[in-house]
Amino acid sequence: MNKNTIHQSFSALAATAGLFTGFSPVTKKQQKRREEALEKETREAFIPVFRLAVASDVHINARDPKRAARLGRMFDTMYAYADAHKSYRAVDALLIVGDMTDSGADEQYAILNDIVKNHIRPSTVFCPVMGNHEFGGGHEAYVRNMGEPLLLHKVVKGYHIIGMAPSPNDTWHTPAQALWLARQLREAEKDGGKKPIFTMQHGHVFGSVYVSRSWYTQASFLLHPIYARYPQVINFSGHSHGPINHPLTVWQNRYTTVGTGTMKYFEMERDIGDETVPAGNENAAQYHIVEVDADNRVRILPFNL
Repeated sequence: MNKNTIHQSFSALAATAGLFTGFSPVTKKQQKRREEALEKETREAFIPVFRLAVASDVHINARDPKRAARLGRMFDTMYAYADAHKSYRAVDALLIVGDMTDSGADEQYAILNDIVKNHIRPSTVFCPVMGNHEFGGGHEAYVRNMGEPLLLHKVVKGYHIIGMAPSPNDTWHTPAQALWLARQLREAEKDGGKKPIFTMQHGHVFGSVYVSRSWYTQASFLLHPIYARYPQVINFSGHSHGPINHPLTVWQNRYTTVGTGTMKYFEMERDIGDETVPAGNENAAQYHIVEVDADNRVRILPFNL
């Protein structure tokens, strides 16, 4: 870049910033109108071809019916959002990233399954994965009640969704699971090219999204280098109950990770004080809608119920 080009670039930047004498400053009202116009332009330029919803840590329990009610409202709002879209009205998949139940009891699975059955549309593929709280009933109870495998790989409209249950317990994952994950990602990339690959496990990768320094999978050292081979990976994780309106909910390095919030109570990192569970923490009901367009751009929309 030559000196004239640099000067021209700086001049354009300075003019934009209102640095030159005689430049009229933008009022707050004008700025707001510009931001609204830009948001509308961006929204209209992004035309989804695929949409999924993602939640975690619902903690269904018969003693606290508000958690089940929140899950029902999630279905209502995600479909209301999709139905109101002018060009793409489907919710193609629903991912629940563990701790769907409070302790993995059969009665809790029954409540969960009733909510899903009464709300989900035939066009939405259900993709759950087991969390550490499901270990109250163990792997066997999860498979029996959910009718889903512990290692999940589904292809929905050409997009790969890969999930792993913890093993042998808590939020651990075994070397055998890591090898399985590596194989699935190779297959997904071979099939889908640069399309985003959606992966999920209940525990965060350590040091990624908000609260992942406190709550994370003990197998982060196994999973991170595998995910890091694939920049198109978007990895969903929960466990921490971190609020999704925190800026670090989305973490991007060599791949992308997304915290999935909670419908039970919020928890924070210790960096804001000694108490990690804030006042009003049970007023918690959040999830994401994730959209992909034909150019493989991804838009993540946080929802607060």
